[in-house]
Amino acid sequence: MSPITIALIYKKRWQIECLFKRFKQNYPLKYFLGDSQNAIKIQIWCALITDLLIKIVKNQIKRKWSFSNLASIIRLHLMTYINILKFLEAPEKALLNYMPPEYEHQLTLFPT
Repeated sequence: MSPITIALIYKKRWQIECLFKRFKQNYPLKYFLGDSQNAIKIQIWCALITDLLIKIVKNQIKRKWSFSNLASIIRLHLMTYINILKFLEAPEKALLNYMPPEYEHQLTLFPT
């Protein structure tokens, strides 16, 4: 094989190694939630989808965040009503302009 072909193969292999490193650092794949082959596949696919979504968010914002910090911040704000893209661009400004949602239209579970 030519040296250029070997260099391209090594580059692709290195990208796969970086993906595995991110998985080991950021996703809880040390312990699987199920014992069946299907449960393990579902957990791995969920981690792959999560990785892809975080990479998309990272490409959309201008501010530079490390992948692990970005994953942690998204994990913390997953159930809040903060616009995550605005928060990642300017966290202080996004928190100052935060307005909690109004619950007037929320139905009650038990009548009072």
